[in-house]
Amino acid sequence: MAQLQVQVSGVSSKENADQLKAAGEALPGVKLVNVNFEDGRVVITHGDGFDVESFKKAAAALGFSVA
Repeated sequence: MAQLQVQVSGVSSKENADQLKAAGEALPGVKLVNVNFEDGRVVITHGDGFDVESFKKAAAALGFSVA
């Protein structure tokens, strides 16, 4: 499985991290999302069909921004 690491701004609590994890894991091709709310690091484990733009849109819909 391939992995992608991104920085996400605005994730300031475990609740925020859980929301982002759930939204990310609902996307096609995503197998696992690991969110570290302390430093904003997100690791996305994915297979075929994953589109990073879809992840960015899902994060933005929750009020977060992806660098």
